[in-house]
Amino acid sequence: MLFLKVKNDKILSMIKAVFFDLDDTLVDSLSLHLKANQLAFEKFGFDYNLIQEKAKNVDFMGRRVSDILRIKRDSTNISEIELPLKNLIKVREELFLKLVTKETILLPGAINLLNKLKELNKIIAIVSSGSKKYIDVILNKFKLKKFVDFVISGDEVKHGKPNPECYEMAFKYLNDNFGKHSKNECLVIEDTENGVKAASKAGLKILLVPSKHSVLPKNINPNYQIKSFDEFNIKILND
Repeated sequence: MLFLKVKNDKILSMIKAVFFDLDDTLVDSLSLHLKANQLAFEKFGFDYNLIQEKAKNVDFMGRRVSDILRIKRDSTNISEIELPLKNLIKVREELFLKLVTKETILLPGAINLLNKLKELNKIIAIVSSGSKKYIDVILNKFKLKKFVDFVISGDEVKHGKPNPECYEMAFKYLNDNFGKHSKNECLVIEDTENGVKAASKAGLKILLVPSKHSVLPKNINPNYQIKSFDEFNIKILND
């Protein structure tokens, strides 16, 4: 069911730009992320079950891979000398991209929604914690480049979600390259608490589309929420 929550002191504007998260928003990828993490640590000879146990209370959803790997490594007191983070990241990305190329799929309704937005001349961006290489693999595999006007990747920011830097960067890029826009004219589509926090801190409107893996926001209400892209109502763009 769709719901709307907008503060009374905000002027409503038609949505002109849509910023999509990628993982488990557009593509079903969590299982591949988890598998790549495990294979990477095991390739360096570390017990991944122990690592998982030590980091079990951390919410990793929506975070950058580099941050996830660092937290997992440090939680088990594995030193930088024992396992340099840059080496772990490199091996993990190679494993992950092979898995993505073979196994990932688009989530239901994704293509229909992208088509609809493009027909309405909306500006579309991917704002993801993923690497530029990963995003390019997805765009090429599913032929999405014709829909996407620009990309902000996890490689470009100093701080990953829930820090708002990625969405602040996307808003700045939008205004620098596509004319002046207000934050009320931008809609972020996210699936996790960390993503919603990032978009909220950036002052942007939020559509939450939870996946089966999502950790839902507890203290922040998105402007809209639907169960899947198949429930998307065009009225969201006109509020």
